[in-house]
Amino acid sequence: MARVQQYPEETPTTDLERRVATLEGLAAGSWNDWTPAYTNVTKGNGTEVARFVRINKLVALHFTLTFGSSTTIDGTNPTVSLPVNASSNYTFPRNTIGDAYLFEDGVNATLGVVRTQTAAIMSVGIMNAAGTNVTPTNMSATAPHTWGINDILYMAALYEAA
Repeated sequence: MARVQQYPEETPTTDLERRVATLEGLAAGSWNDWTPAYTNVTKGNGTEVARFVRINKLVALHFTLTFGSSTTIDGTNPTVSLPVNASSNYTFPRNTIGDAYLFEDGVNATLGVVRTQTAAIMSVGIMNAAGTNVTPTNMSATAPHTWGINDILYMAALYEAA
């Protein structure tokens, strides 16, 4: 049987030891629910999962809205509130802070980016390949598809808190 070396509990002294201690501390963060506010979205009977963790100034979030029969996107550029305001180091609007996936039930999925609109809200830019370059354009009631029952809007993001 191999012998396991035991190391004494000590204060980290090297840069590597400090980094490992920091990562161990990050792993202790706990996830929390938040209740998003919407603009140009009617949640209706849709199902939402909105979770985030804040570790010092780092915020990680994931958000899912599964459409019900009374869930709608109203017009263009729907927005969702952030759980924690973003740092003023971002340029508003439209710093990219994450990825979005827009699923049309039983048909396909479209990729997008999560963008800051202000320090308090985020939106989705869908990838538009109509021109020479792929560029994000605003999501809407009909883009990237006409939204319906069981369609899913998913966002995951990392950003610096204010």
